[in-house]
Amino acid sequence: MPSKTAARPPDDQAPASTPAQAQPPDINSASTAALEALPGIGRVRAAAIVRYREEHGPFPSVEALSAVPGIGPATVASLKGLAVAR
Repeated sequence: MPSKTAARPPDDQAPASTPAQAQPPDINSASTAALEALPGIGRVRAAAIVRYREEHGPFPSVEALSAVPGIGPATVASLKGLAVAR
């Protein structure tokens, strides 16, 4: 009787459908939808980030998000390594 489990390709032959590792979103160019996907950032905070960068220019660092009303140190800390400022 043939095995019911599919053969796994060798590690050096990953399936072509494997998505590439996602890059962290750039807070200076990300859409509100991309920002909403970050932990602690919902629809309202994402809109505030976009509004702030449109009014004040690009963020020099992720830590600079603390200047956005409604974003505090705990939220900024939770974004370390998950977002970048370019």
